[in-house]
Amino acid sequence: MGKLNKIWSELEEPFNIESCRRQVRDKVHGKTSKLKDSGAPYERVFVKRDVHPSVRNEWKRLRDAEAAERAKPQNTGCVIKLDTRARKLYRDVIIDSWRQASF
Repeated sequence: MGKLNKIWSELEEPFNIESCRRQVRDKVHGKTSKLKDSGAPYERVFVKRDVHPSVRNEWKRLRDAEAAERAKPQNTGCVIKLDTRARKLYRDVIIDSWRQASF
């Protein structure tokens, strides 16, 4: 059986591993470097760190809020800053902050 003229065993399909704890995620990520050194069947294993979709959505919301504030004509001379450490959007005062939804 094939997909776009390729054999299924030759495809590079990513898979998602979700973990509730950061320590587990870091342990899995650390073990994948050993897989790449262990031989032919595992040398093409790639693992990318990712965050929960709700965290990704919240960062997008803050970046979109920053872009919207910069686009407003009344904010032409203002300094608008997204502080990624504090997770807050500033224009002289805090105008938006991180609102993480529980999951």
